[in-house]
Amino acid sequence: MVKSHEYISKTILRNFSFSDGGNKRAVKYIKLPQTRIHHGDIKIFNTRLGAYTDENENIMSSEFETYLGDLSAKVRKELRTTHTLHAPDFNLDIIKKYFMYQCWRDDTFIQEIMYDIERYFESPSAKALKNFNQKDITEIKNFFIMEEFRRHYAGDVFADHELIIAIDPNAGLLGSNFVIGLKNDEWCSMGALALSPNILFVLVYQKKLNKVNLVAKYTHKVWKILETDQVAKINRQTIGLGQQIRFGYVISDSEEKLQQAITSAECASLELNPKYPAKPLTLYK
Repeated sequence: MVKSHEYISKTILRNFSFSDGGNKRAVKYIKLPQTRIHHGDIKIFNTRLGAYTDENENIMSSEFETYLGDLSAKVRKELRTTHTLHAPDFNLDIIKKYFMYQCWRDDTFIQEIMYDIERYFESPSAKALKNFNQKDITEIKNFFIMEEFRRHYAGDVFADHELIIAIDPNAGLLGSNFVIGLKNDEWCSMGALALSPNILFVLVYQKKLNKVNLVAKYTHKVWKILETDQVAKINRQTIGLGQQIRFGYVISDSEEKLQQAITSAECASLELNPKYPAKPLTLYK
C-alpha cells in the first residue's frame, strides 16, 4: 500500500510548483469552499495512505501521467523557441483519458454518479453498482479507475469531443482537481483542465454548428493564445465552480495570482444579478 496523491497527480503538482529551497517543490493552494491560501510541499500535499491501490497507481502512471509530464516540458520548450507544434504532438486519446480519470478521482463527481445510478439506472451492471452505495468512497473510486482501464469509458463519453489547446504565454492559469465548465449552451459545451500555468486542455462538444466553428477554427492551429482577460475569467470560474460544489482544490505557483482570482471571484459573486446574468466565457472572436 502506497501513499497516493489523492485528488491531483504529482505530475500536475510539479507543473504548478515553485522552488521551496534545495530540491523541494511547493504550491500555493486553497481547499474550497474556503479560500484561505495554504503552502503545500508537493511530496506530501494532497496525499493519503491507501487512497489508491498499487495497481491503480501503476495504471494512472502508465495511462497518462508520464505522457503529460513529457508534453508539458515539450510545450514549455516551444514557447521559448519556435512556437510551432502540430496536431500529432498531442495525443487526443490520452488527453481524453486524463479527463476521465480525473473525474474518477473527484469525490463530488463520484457521489453524483452513484446518486444517478441509484435513482435512474436499471441495467444489471448498474444494479450491481448499487452495492457500493454504503461503502467507503475510496473503494468506489478504485473500482471505477479499474473499470476505466478495462472498459475505456473515455472513448465513449468523449467520442464526439474535439480538443483545443489553449495557451497562456504569461503562465497565469490556475490548476484544479475538477473539470471546469467554461460554456454550456444550445451551441456547444466546453470543459477544461489545466496541465500547467501555460496550458489549458479544452474539450469541445458542438451540439450545433455555430457561425464560428470552434473545431475548424483552432484544431488546425493546434492552440489558441489566451488573452489576459480570458485567463482572469477562467481562473474566476474555476474558484466559483469549486465554491458552488463546495469542494475542490485550486493550485498555483504564485500566492499573488491565487489571491487575485479569489478576490475576482468574490467580487463577481457580490455583483450577480438574476436580471443581468454573467456573460459566458468566449474563447473565440
